[in-house]
Amino acid sequence: MRLLLQSIAKRSLVNSSKRTTWMHERVAYKFGCSRHASSSVDFSGVFPIMATPFHPDETLDVDSFRKSLEFMAQAGTNGVTILGVLGESNRLTDKEREILIKIAVDVSQKQNEPWYIFLPCPKTFRIFLRPIVVGTSHAGTFATAALTQMAQDLGAAAAMVTPTKEPAPHTGALLNELYQKVAAANPGFPIVLQDHPASTQVHMALETIHHITTELPEVQCIKLEALPTAPKIVTLKQLWNKTPAACNKCTILTGLGALYGEFDLKAGSDGFMTGFAFPEILQA
Repeated sequence: MRLLLQSIAKRSLVNSSKRTTWMHERVAYKFGCSRHASSSVDFSGVFPIMATPFHPDETLDVDSFRKSLEFMAQAGTNGVTILGVLGESNRLTDKEREILIKIAVDVSQKQNEPWYIFLPCPKTFRIFLRPIVVGTSHAGTFATAALTQMAQDLGAAAAMVTPTKEPAPHTGALLNELYQKVAAANPGFPIVLQDHPASTQVHMALETIHHITTELPEVQCIKLEALPTAPKIVTLKQLWNKTPAACNKCTILTGLGALYGEFDLKAGSDGFMTGFAFPEILQA
């Protein structure tokens, strides 16, 4: 793949008479794409959930945040997720979110050893070695869509969206509507559907999750944290065998601190997306 793309790069020319723009971008295999293009991310392996460090005065400790991201990259993780529940996302201002996303994307790009090609594409097409997934959940659907757009604009590879607790129980139709609206506002941008009833008090039926994945190609990964996880992984994969996900390959990542990791992997989990302090152990 790399040799093929390098060969293409050598043959790329700039046709100034037609005012063709050839975008100069970092490219590498198995990365996720940026906005304006139909994107996909390899949601498999280990995606640590990053904590957000603060100073005693409650301002962001950006130096510690950058160091923790660099550590995860050096540990060989497949990507990272920021601004999740562990990342204190509900306690941050929009400006603080912007700062953290920019740092994460910057570290992702610098930790790679990119090689370059010219792409004959009228719109930006970027690919990252270690995708940055950004939690964009909010009590309001419009706000969730807007935070997802912010993450996309700042160079993140995907968004993680989980429904929030409401006075009345969520129905399957309402949950489907949530993801439809977020996807419609950010077409082609990958979404991780997080099912974590312990923090949201929202219980999603597997049939609802399956329906969402078959309707929306943007939903490319399920962060499955509803107990019992292992049998639910088996059931969801069986549902996909009958009716495949719209993105062709929707993966399942294990959370809950990898507490049930061994059982989940045997059931067919594609990896981990969790706040586990030792990523090397999960990779082993």
